[in-house]
Parts: sequence; C-alpha cells; structure tokens
Amino acid sequence: MQAAPQRAFAQLRTALHTTLARPALPAAFVSSSSPSPRLLHTTAPANARAKPRAASGRPKRDITLYGRSEIHQPPLPREQWPKREETDTSNHPLWRFFHDQVALEVPDKAKDMSGRAWKTEELRIKSFEDLHKLWYILLRERNVLLTQKEEARRVRIDLRGFSMVHENLHKCRKSMARIKGVLAERRNAALHAAQILREREDSVRNAESEEHRARSEAGRQRKREKAQLSMEALLERRRQNKGRRARARAEAEAAAEGAATAQEGKPATSILEPGTGGLTETLVEEHARVR
Repeated sequence: MQAAPQRAFAQLRTALHTTLARPALPAAFVSSSSPSPRLLHTTAPANARAKPRAASGRPKRDITLYGRSEIHQPPLPREQWPKREETDTSNHPLWRFFHDQVALEVPDKAKDMSGRAWKTEELRIKSFEDLHKLWYILLRERNVLLTQKEEARRVRIDLRGFSMVHENLHKCRKSMARIKGVLAERRNAALHAAQILREREDSVRNAESEEHRARSEAGRQRKREKAQLSMEALLERRRQNKGRRARARAEAEAAAEGAATAQEGKPATSILEPGTGGLTETLVEEHARVR
C-alpha cells in the first residue's frame, strides 16, 4: 500500500530537480518560425522581465487559494514523526480485497486452492442466511479478481496465457448466478403458495357467502310460506263467517216468511191504539183477558 505513493513522490522530486538544474539557453540560440513582435518595438525596454510562470507554461498558483506547497517545507523534528502504530496498514480492511496483501499475485495452479463452482442442488438446501453470506463472499472474491485484472492491465501484463484468473472469475459469476436462480425459485414458490392461499380463502369466503345466501333465502321462503298459510287461514275464516252470516240471513228470511204466512192465516185484526206507537193485542185476546 505504501510503495505506490513513495514511487510517485520520488518521480515528482526527480522531475523538479531536473527542471531546476537545467540551464537556460540564450535567446540567440532559440529558434522560432516567426519573428517576435517585441523585437519590432524600440520603445520596449531590453531588460523587461516576463511574468513568473510554472514549468508547464501556466501561471503559478495563488498561495491564498491553493495553500503553500509542502515540498520545500523544512523537515519535521524526530519528536513529531508519526509512530509505527499510526502508519501500519498491515491490518487495514482494504487488504481483504487482495490476496496475500499484494496488488497482483503471480498465477500459479500448483498453489491454487479454488475448486469448482457451486451447484444448484447444493444451494437449494441452504438457508437464506447462508445464501446471503455466500453471496457476499463470492462478491468479494469477484472484486479481488477484477482488481487483479485491472492492475495487470495497468502495468501492461498480459493474462491471456494464465487461464486460472479467468476460470476463477467465471466460477464466481456462475455461482452468483445460480444463487440468484435459487432465490428466484423460492420467490416464485412463495408467490405461488400465496396465490393458492388467496384462492383458497376466496373459495372459502364464496362458500360462506353462498351458505349465508342460501340460509337467508330459506328464511325468506319460510316467511313467505307462513304468510301464505296465514292468508289462506284468514280467507277460510272469512268464507266461513260469510257462509254463517248467509245461513243466518237465510234462516231469518225463512222465519220471517213463515211468520208472515202464519199471520196471513189468522182472522183477527190488529187494532192500533193511538199514542202507543205499535200494534196491540187482538180483540179476541183482549176480551178473553178481561173475562
């Protein structure tokens, strides 16, 4: 981890020393394709100084904006040097993304302890927690292999002759794809089970509603039958009362007709007393009562 910054620092220091130590050529030896416009003006001072510029030709940085450079600072005293515990990176968590704490390891099949990819049958018997852990282990191994591949490309090392890196990367990706397939199977099974449960609940709910509707219909049917029987009984009583009244009326009419016929056969006459408001006894009955 410390080799790359130190190497970059050494290259920068060498470039600065080379630039500062290089002598400037006289103006007469500097070739140019076109004459400088400054040489055509006689009023320009011969000793005019150009603005200070950096080695790249750009203006120097403003200290108030970018801060003071740390290259030419005086060295720190030994008491202020960082301790080894503060600069030790042997147990840094980022080393988990490298094998043996090296950015690029030499492919060696004799030392390769990797096996085959995980099978689907092996992954199906694992729990969700185990699959979760295995997924991130494979993900870290895939990142390690991709880091090595990128580091080899950066330092221009051809890994096409070493099939082990590509094979291990293919195994990691295949295992991760199979884990996703197993999780997809479990998800589809859970969705199917939930659908079956919903259909079963719907069927039970429909059966209960049908039963409730049948009970309600039976209750209404009993009420209609009871009302119909009550109406028939009422009509029967009305018919009986009507027949009874008709018979009583007929008997009354027959009695009245018989009385009228009997009255017509008697010779007695009826005498109407003034002020009585009705018929009086016959004359024969009155004479008999007087005697």
